[in-house]
Amino acid sequence: MDTNLNQWYECAGKQYFNVWQAYDTHLSDLLCGKAHVEYVIDPELVESLQGIKRPNTDPLYIRSLIITQLKKLRKKYNKIRLLYSGGTDSHTILKLCVDNDIYIDETVTHMISYKQTPKLNIEYLHGIKFAKDNFPRCIGKVTIIHPEIDDLNFYFQRDWYKNIDVVRGSPFWLRGQYIHRYMPPADNDTITLTGMEKPQINYSAGKLEWCLLDDPISEYMKTDSIYHIFCDKNNPELIASQLYALIDNFGSFKDGHNCVYDLPANKRMDCIKKLGYHSTGKAYIDKALVGKKSFNTSIKNKLWIQELLHLGHNNIMDLIYESHNKIFLKYRDIPYGVEYNNGFVKSVGKFSQKITIKQDGFDT
Repeated sequence: MDTNLNQWYECAGKQYFNVWQAYDTHLSDLLCGKAHVEYVIDPELVESLQGIKRPNTDPLYIRSLIITQLKKLRKKYNKIRLLYSGGTDSHTILKLCVDNDIYIDETVTHMISYKQTPKLNIEYLHGIKFAKDNFPRCIGKVTIIHPEIDDLNFYFQRDWYKNIDVVRGSPFWLRGQYIHRYMPPADNDTITLTGMEKPQINYSAGKLEWCLLDDPISEYMKTDSIYHIFCDKNNPELIASQLYALIDNFGSFKDGHNCVYDLPANKRMDCIKKLGYHSTGKAYIDKALVGKKSFNTSIKNKLWIQELLHLGHNNIMDLIYESHNKIFLKYRDIPYGVEYNNGFVKSVGKFSQKITIKQDGFDT
């Protein structure tokens, strides 16, 4: 499998690429505490970060690390695609490519509205315009995928949540927009770039620790031709540089998981720029005001539900609520297994292996 980030779950010595399969297979042992599910991140990534010294954290230097790696990938692969939402992560990748003559063969954007309503698709329209403005000089093809009601047919499967052809990792995407389901198949010698994820830090007992949270990045489990630009074992200096820039500009860390989106909206963009990201030019995108909340609490998902009901598909929405309730009732007694809110269930986030971050570098 051609990817720079291998990841999986382990339980009782067995490997899983869907956390719900692990819950189901080991349910009795999980309930009584004889087993637990561990999120395992690429050992080569962990090894690349252990002992790394504090690097330069200037935003221009951070961008230079990204550009250097993009140029290496351009030389290595015959075709480069970019999963392009137009948010700060993917926009930064595309803008750095455009500004440095790094050709992108195709951008791929998945929309929200079944009726192509601009209000629902607003988060992506600005980015698509930027991509089209640079076609064909810097981009070979701008692919826009519009959803269809039939994309939701998996909800009619009894155990859809355990089907690896639907769900990989742990996240449940309400609209069914799983990467491996909508991403066009990769040709030979093709790599697909993704911007996930921004740096994140665990704060515990006065210590800062590097780690990854499985949600949402675990959705890329067992997905071929994916290359994570900002979580790259071949470019560990970039990870360290962004992490120290985050530490320098974040302020006070709360106990537990911390990331840029924990900052107030008015401080978020300033911090993002200091991590080397480009502004999209739209504050509602830069500050993630439309879509970072989960399930029906984000603006775009609320509007999507309204459109689904307006189109007369109440039965699908009823089925979604019914299946989430069934999943919750089945696994609710697993310690740190699931959480339930507003009719939707999700797996409790799981941390990867942690590395202590010291003033002058990462621990070994």
